[in-house]
This record gives sequence, C-alpha cells and structure tokens, in this order.
Amino acid sequence: MPIFFFMLIKFDEEKDSYYLCSCSDWSLVVLAGDVNEAANKSVGMITKELGNGANISACLRVKKIEEKVEISDHLVRMDQILSDIGMYKESKALKEIFNNDRD
Repeated sequence: MPIFFFMLIKFDEEKDSYYLCSCSDWSLVVLAGDVNEAANKSVGMITKELGNGANISACLRVKKIEEKVEISDHLVRMDQILSDIGMYKESKALKEIFNNDRD
C-alpha cells in the first residue's frame, strides 16, 4: 500500500477548504469547495492510485477540517509513547532532555 506524505497549506484568499475523507481501509485529505467535491476527488484519487485494489464501503465519511483546535484533540507525551512500544532507552533519553530543559 503506498504511503503519501504532503503538507497542508491554505492561503487566506483561498475559498476551498480541506476535508478528511475516510472509507473502508483508507483516509485521504483533499482540498475542495464542498463535501460532494471532496468525496468525488478522494474516491477519484484513490481509485486512480490503487485501481481495482481500492477498497470502498457503502458510504464515505467526509469531515471538514476546521482551523480551530477541536476539543477531542489529545496530547500524549512522546517519552510515554516510546516506553509503551518498548523503546525504553529512547524514552529515557528523551525524558532526560525534557528534564534538562526545566533546569
């Protein structure tokens, strides 16, 4: 499965918005004028890239990405994540960096 990396840039004068489109086993962010255009662009892009290998489901979830921070956002400390996935040495090193910044 290909992995795409990109940067989201939106200029003030731009009327289009970013939308997160999710379906089956994939998600894609597209720049579009409305929900329907976002849905069409995302399915078009994923089927063009994956062809017959593109999985689709009965519906597509489209969410407009707002500029404000949502209440559902969570911040998780990176040293805790590293520890949780078994990277104890890296977690300890990062924690020491955090502690040195406070001193």
